[in-house]
Amino acid sequence: MNEENTQKLFGAFPRLFRSQKEPECFDGWFQLIYDLSAEIEKEAARAGLDSESWPEVAQIKEKFGTLRYYVRNTTHEIQALIVRAEQKSAVTCGKCGRPGRLNTDGYMSVKCPACTEESLADMERRLYVQPAKISGTVLFLDYDGVLHPDEAYHTRKGIQLLADGHELFEYAELLANKLSSYPDVKIVLSTSWVQVLGYKRAKARLPQCLQDRVIGATWHSERDQLQWSNLSRFKQIYQYVNRHELTDWFAIDNDAQGWPEDMKHHLVHTDDWKGLSGEHAQDDLTIKLQAGIISTKGMV
Repeated sequence: MNEENTQKLFGAFPRLFRSQKEPECFDGWFQLIYDLSAEIEKEAARAGLDSESWPEVAQIKEKFGTLRYYVRNTTHEIQALIVRAEQKSAVTCGKCGRPGRLNTDGYMSVKCPACTEESLADMERRLYVQPAKISGTVLFLDYDGVLHPDEAYHTRKGIQLLADGHELFEYAELLANKLSSYPDVKIVLSTSWVQVLGYKRAKARLPQCLQDRVIGATWHSERDQLQWSNLSRFKQIYQYVNRHELTDWFAIDNDAQGWPEDMKHHLVHTDDWKGLSGEHAQDDLTIKLQAGIISTKGMV
């Protein structure tokens, strides 16, 4: 959600949004979220809830094409309001707010006819662009749960790591050291940081020695954000693999959901908390680097 609409929610409902968690969805649902927030506060006041038991937004996001509105200190009445709003999102375009329908043929999203036509036109234009082929081994790199614990959140102060005793990118030097003997390995950013910050800013958070290896990202601004968010991490990566006709590649990621069995040899699976500091992840990374060439087999 854009900054203007986010601040409208924070200003109108300061107690409900006291943690100032930014909605992770698109602006077509702003009015739906605003109206729901007003109804929740009205119900909380009717129920006589005090400051300690007042509802608090934990997270607002899109999942499986529809709205998810998570609240701490909820009640049965408040939960009923949330369910109705989430159901309404299934017929409300996530891009513009006009009446739409849930599209489940590959990309789960709610769009009106006009936004659907626009997305199809954008996709057709991209299909005619032939990307440059990439030589050498490509490493698809996630950040959260890989280079630091998976407790990073986008706040008004920027992306912050809410994990005591840890800091952002604390495991980046481990990766740099592992790659030091493999100068031909290139990096493609598969992290959601690119979608949040943009490619240049996300890349700039890496140590310079890793920045020098980065050649691109799986996400780019021409993509449909609703469709992209509903793809598994594997499918996001595999689109890039197919598009660039890669044969030598692997990914480091804490998200193994959606990886087919015949593709898991391409994945260095990290623990959400330990990331690359985990012994198993380091050993697996060493094996893949020493293998030299990892051939693509299978198709999803």
